Amino acid sequence: MADLDKLEEIEKRVDELRKEAHELKILIHSIKRQAYMGEQHPLSETIRPAPAVPKPEVPSHNQNQPKPKKPVQRNESIDWEKQIGQVWLPRIFIFVLLVGVMWAFKAASDYGLINEPVKILLGYLASGLLIYLGLKQMKKKRNALGQVLLGGSVVTLLIVTFAMHVLYGLVPFIITFPLNIGWIALGIYFANHFNSQALAVVTAIGGYLIPFLIESENPSALTFIVFETIYYGALLAFAIRKKFNIVYHVAFAFLHFTLLAGAIFQSNGELELFAFAIIVQHLFLLVSYLYYPSFEKEQLGIVFGSFLVMVAWCRVSFQIVPFEWVVLFFFVLYVGLSIYFWKTRKGKLPAVLSMASLSILTYLISRFQIEDISGLLVIQGLLSLYLGMLAGSKLKQAVGAFIYFGCSYVIFLIQFEEILSIQFLNWLILIGSLFVLKLLIKRMYWMKEDAKDSLIKVLEVITMLLILVFITLVVGKLTDPLSMSIGYMTISITWALYAFIGIVVGSTKDYKPFRVFGLTLLFITLGKLIFFDLSYVSIFIRALLFMGLGVIGILGSRVFYKSKK
Repeated sequence: MADLDKLEEIEKRVDELRKEAHELKILIHSIKRQAYMGEQHPLSETIRPAPAVPKPEVPSHNQNQPKPKKPVQRNESIDWEKQIGQVWLPRIFIFVLLVGVMWAFKAASDYGLINEPVKILLGYLASGLLIYLGLKQMKKKRNALGQVLLGGSVVTLLIVTFAMHVLYGLVPFIITFPLNIGWIALGIYFANHFNSQALAVVTAIGGYLIPFLIESENPSALTFIVFETIYYGALLAFAIRKKFNIVYHVAFAFLHFTLLAGAIFQSNGELELFAFAIIVQHLFLLVSYLYYPSFEKEQLGIVFGSFLVMVAWCRVSFQIVPFEWVVLFFFVLYVGLSIYFWKTRKGKLPAVLSMASLSILTYLISRFQIEDISGLLVIQGLLSLYLGMLAGSKLKQAVGAFIYFGCSYVIFLIQFEEILSIQFLNWLILIGSLFVLKLLIKRMYWMKEDAKDSLIKVLEVITMLLILVFITLVVGKLTDPLSMSIGYMTISITWALYAFIGIVVGSTKDYKPFRVFGLTLLFITLGKLIFFDLSYVSIFIRALLFMGLGVIGILGSRVFYKSKK
């Protein structure tokens, strides 16, 4: 009876709580509605909402239902009419206009209508008009047209100054040179002020041509190189500061073009100066990549390419000994940078580690015969591959793989003439390196397991084939003093034993590639006996060969039978 009374009390209490909750809900809705309407409820100042308690996640029965697909965002179609009419039309026809103006000047000169000073004056006036029109278009937000007009004005100023100095001889070099520098500075100012990469590119190209647009009685290769190098440094700083990717690439490429032209026409046998300019450019690029990464991926590619081009320039320009000293200098530099960045910023390791590897590779190839140091280079390639894996650098791994496989191919092509020679040692290093490479492939965590297993199987087959070639070469060299029949017999028996070892190892470790290789080699050996050896060996040697091969084949079958059982 007491239990029934308690139950009734609980039910009454639950009803009261339900009513209170209902009233509280109505009150909250009222406060929210008045707050939305901008009114102030008398209880809103005293009532504060309780902190929200996170609800436990309840598995919904709709969990397995497919989620609604997000609407696919379609790329807006390119307005080709706008692209052609507003962007490319003025770019193309500004050059058409300039050519027409030059022809008009030429025609007027031919007919005696204007003399040379008037031509120069009209040229400068035309440049001023282009600047005025360009600035006006920029104010009206017609940026593409305005940039083309301003760029055309800079080109016109350079052409007119060139004509005034070289063609007509009206002013000396001492006036023309600062004038051209001023026009380039004006173009850079426009590019910076209007944040225009197109203007910067036009100005950059014009600046590189300045030494070719002036004529000096005593042309100096050193002056030419110093100007181009300083100009490149200024362009590089401008491109990094403004993050102008195209200017960065154009500045790099045109320095090489102009220096190459200068080396052809103005070198006077001073090629070392041009190589020093390329070295300075590479150092500029390296510093900008390490400490001013505005567009890191592009900078990494340019720095790496710059190193390769620099090595080519130095190899052509320097004698052997200075070239080797230059390469050693960069090797020490990149090793030091690798140690420094290994502890501080590992993101910079790919470039410096790769260039350190290429530096020492270049030095060794220059210093020694490649057939003598191929084994050492194979070890270097493996070490580079391993360091690239530690640093997480695919670039470094690619460089290491390139060195390894390239030098491995050189070793394979060169057969050793005698046992215990340097070429014999290179073969031993190559075969040993294949087992190390297998361990490294297993540690390539970025590679999928299926691809990794397939690559390891291919590598194992290559290893078995190389060991077979190595054994054949060794046996051939050992049996050279003996008769031909004994040499053939020894090679065949060696092949059969090697095949038997493959069958035994494959059966013991239940590894199919070894078993298949052993079986295949066993039948190849039998074919060699039948179709080749029988013509050169005596009946006694034939008997020995066939008995030996028969025993090996039966033992191999026994191994298979035992393994399967």
